[in-house]
Amino acid sequence: MKANPDFSLADFIGYLAILEEHHVSLNAKQTIGRGGVTLLTAHKAKGLEFDQVYIIRVTDNRFGARRTSELFHLPNRGEVVSSEAVAAERRLLYVALTRGREAVHLSYATTDGEGNHRLPSRFLEEIDKTKLELIDVADALPKAKPDNPFKPRTYQGAKITDRAFLNQLFSERGLSVTGLNNYLACPLRYFFNNLLRVTKVQRRELLYGVAVHAALKNFFDRYREGEPVSAPLLIQNFKRALAREPLSPLDRPAVVAKGERALTGYFDAYHPKWPERIINEFSIRGVLLSPDLKLTGQIDKIEFLTASESAVNVVDYKTGKPKSRREILGQNKNASGDYGRQLVFYKLLLDRYAGGKYRVMTGELDFIEPDEKGEYRKEKFELDDAMVQDLIKTIERVAGEIRSLKFLNQGCREASCEACLLWRLMGEKLSSR
Repeated sequence: MKANPDFSLADFIGYLAILEEHHVSLNAKQTIGRGGVTLLTAHKAKGLEFDQVYIIRVTDNRFGARRTSELFHLPNRGEVVSSEAVAAERRLLYVALTRGREAVHLSYATTDGEGNHRLPSRFLEEIDKTKLELIDVADALPKAKPDNPFKPRTYQGAKITDRAFLNQLFSERGLSVTGLNNYLACPLRYFFNNLLRVTKVQRRELLYGVAVHAALKNFFDRYREGEPVSAPLLIQNFKRALAREPLSPLDRPAVVAKGERALTGYFDAYHPKWPERIINEFSIRGVLLSPDLKLTGQIDKIEFLTASESAVNVVDYKTGKPKSRREILGQNKNASGDYGRQLVFYKLLLDRYAGGKYRVMTGELDFIEPDEKGEYRKEKFELDDAMVQDLIKTIERVAGEIRSLKFLNQGCREASCEACLLWRLMGEKLSSR
């Protein structure tokens, strides 16, 4: 419950009890698989488009002559429908009609369930007759068998291992550096966290990092505009951001204290040495590495190195323990090299963004926490095209494995891996087609 970070399990159980007592259903979005039918009101359909649209009950009592409720009924007035109400109904039907890309099907019954006669909507007469085709449903539909008038309901959603469905997800969402690093660590971690985006409980370290990033974004936006900044302002930003996160009341005091110590020392170590010509939280929704391979990412900060604002340094904040340069590059034993790969990925993104508007020269990891000696560190690396080409080969290999789905039965097999455990519990096996 993001609106109430202190919402406990007992509160949740109590909430469910109230819903059950009053027969109220949970208001949750229903996700359907490809090939399903979406049911909407005409109002809810605004701004959406579908290949085929079906509008039912297009009768005069639904579209065109709805009675308006009045507090007082005047004698000898008769039944009057205001021109404003008719115009509103006409606009609503127009909204529904314009939702279809290929065709729109309108239907109405000549009698209702009680045998009362019904007239088609007057708005049908206003439509160009050359655009309409009148069909009697009784003649168009096959006759239902008396012993089985309705087919049993079947689930039309995609299975979790459906190739077409998962490949469409991959094409739509693209590949981020977080997804790439997760895949290289454990393909099943990528599958659940980045492709399916399974909801999971956020650890307090992650919530702490989110709050720190939000505080720095707000802080450096002010700094860039030349507004006065201070350590108390940075702490205030952090506390405000942390208050929006669903952090346990037991964890909150310790996390607040940790943030105050780290950010106060961070401010004192670097102020006022930061460059003013910067961009904060630069989001790239999609850069095509190939026609069917989209890369995405969000860069914490871009610093301009030249007056032309073409050569840049990309900065990524890290709220964990500072790492050595060898560990960052994956040169130590058991080092993943995720941090170094992240900087090269950002170079690949920016070098191909907006026709090469930016040219990444260096990448920098900015550690917000001090090391064992209490010192704050930044590690900057020169990034070249050879690094990018090596990364492209890795990305293309991973993308091929994701599309083939052969990785599904090939997790990291670490005993502590939650993704591998979840896969085993699900018992899903991809058919060898």
